[in-house]
Amino acid sequence: MKRTFAAACGLVFAAALAGCGSTTDSLDFKVPQGYSSKMNTFVMSMWTKGTTPGGADSVIILFKSPVKGDAKMKLDPTELTTSSGTKNLKVDSSANIQICGAHPAILVKGTGTSERTKGKDENLEMLMTNWDGTIYMAMYAYPTTEKPDPAAEDAIKTVCEKGK
Repeated sequence: MKRTFAAACGLVFAAALAGCGSTTDSLDFKVPQGYSSKMNTFVMSMWTKGTTPGGADSVIILFKSPVKGDAKMKLDPTELTTSSGTKNLKVDSSANIQICGAHPAILVKGTGTSERTKGKDENLEMLMTNWDGTIYMAMYAYPTTEKPDPAAEDAIKTVCEKGK
């Protein structure tokens, strides 16, 4: 009985979250062709590509902070890397870049492991930006044995507000 109640509550909660909108509602975020949507809530969306048994070869994830921050806050690469859920993260580079014209963002590249990869290393490209107090993080992850997909690399740089 408790399990049935818990499952029902979980379904109601999931339905409520789905009704709250999507991470991409106020963005012109462009996911490349060939990626399939796997999750879309108001705080996280995920798209995958690939056919590796047990998981996708590549993934694009967009996070939206549910809590407003200071629109003038300094973006910190350590926040970006720890919020990705990646373990054993080795940062190869971190750079302040501009997206959507002249909007500031941080781009971090490195390698690490996650539950999704079952302990195997993967390459990571993560972008963090702040639009009017809303913090977004876009991540592209792919196997270390593969070359990066240029369309996916470009996609994480399209965290642009609609009309900006």
